[in-house]
Amino acid sequence: QAFLDVLNKNATAAVIGAESRQQALRRCIQEFNDKGIPAFVDKKGREWTPEAYVNMAMRSTSNTMAAEIQMARADDYGIDLVEVDSHPGARPKCARDQGKIFDRANKSKKYPHWSTSSYGEPDGLLGINCGHHIWPYIEGVNIRRHFPTDDLDANDKLYKETQKQRALERDIRKQKRECMLFDELGNKEAFEKAAVGLKQKEKRLKSHVDSNNQLHRRRDREQVVGFDKGISARAVASSKRKGSASGR
Repeated sequence: QAFLDVLNKNATAAVIGAESRQQALRRCIQEFNDKGIPAFVDKKGREWTPEAYVNMAMRSTSNTMAAEIQMARADDYGIDLVEVDSHPGARPKCARDQGKIFDRANKSKKYPHWSTSSYGEPDGLLGINCGHHIWPYIEGVNIRRHFPTDDLDANDKLYKETQKQRALERDIRKQKRECMLFDELGNKEAFEKAAVGLKQKEKRLKSHVDSNNQLHRRRDREQVVGFDKGISARAVASSKRKGSASGR
């Protein structure tokens, strides 16, 4: 419960705008660290790192709150229609719903019913880690700005590329923790080896992102709380020394 209280407190700070999501994330993990970071395991038995879990929880909380506010606004004005935004590389279920105008009353003969969408499913529209938003829509008043996905195959291909990027980012975070461990133990040889591994994994991520102009480097997703400038500088120096030694 103590960890949930810390998470809820920092998630609320991000929702109300007292702090940016990244500021709240760092503060939350620092508080977890002070208490002794627990293991995060979901219902399927998958383990989550603190950065990944807290980021997911805060993003999902903020998006859920935004969606509930928009639905409350629509209810206040008696508006049944909502427009869903769209972006390339959406996850499969969201890709099939994005850009559409839905009827929340499930009565329209012109627009798809809200009950036919993936809303309410964990990996569906407005579910866990979903980046979509909705707005009340008034026919003849609103200007439609988003449209359904034309090429689902191309979208799914880009989605797979973004998932590969997420995996490479996880590898970098894991490697940074390894560097921190050996730095704490004072094992210089192991630290140098871990630093070289970190450099290699960062190169792989950069190569993957550079190969697709629709992908963008997300430095915040590579951050690990505790991997400060001092450790970073020592890792860079160690990697350079190792590289110079192997090049001779």
